[in-house]
Amino acid sequence: VRMTVFPDDGEEVPSTQILQDRQTNLQKMAQSSQVLRAAVQNLVNYQSNTELTAKALPEIITLLSHQDQSVIAEAAKLIHELSKKEPSLQAIIANPNAVRAIIQTLANINNPEIQKPMSGAVHNLSSNSQGLM
Repeated sequence: VRMTVFPDDGEEVPSTQILQDRQTNLQKMAQSSQVLRAAVQNLVNYQSNTELTAKALPEIITLLSHQDQSVIAEAAKLIHELSKKEPSLQAIIANPNAVRAIIQTLANINNPEIQKPMSGAVHNLSSNSQGLM
């Protein structure tokens, strides 16, 4: 049973089938457990991406007020890329300082290399129902 449910262990599953063209009950159960296992892994990855973004945001926000506009441009590109992914987008939306910094950067800096990614981030934020609040 363990080899069927957890095929990642590298061991082959011995065949107990009489008819080779039908799945055994154990194989049917294994498919369900593998789907569940994948869903749990996706949930863990989703949660860790949100937490990772939430931890990195204060530092990225600080970079948006840097003296060097090339540093600001890189931070703006990073925020734009983060805003494209749902877990990261949720972390940005949940951080009022991040939203405020994005808007202030967009309003105060007249540089297309900064305005373009910041506009993209605002677009992504506003495309989400929670980002409209």
